[in-house]
Amino acid sequence: VNAVMADYFNAPYPARSTIEVSALPRAAKVEVDAILVLA
Repeated sequence: VNAVMADYFNAPYPARSTIEVSALPRAAKVEVDAILVLA
C-alpha cells in the first residue's frame, strides 16, 4: 500500500485505512471510511 501511495501522492501522505471483512451488510459492495477535520 505504501509503494502505491507514493506513486500517486507526495509526502505528507493523506490518511488512509485498509480494512478486510468477510461480508458487508445489506449486500453492500463497498465500505467507505471517512476522516473529517473541523477547523
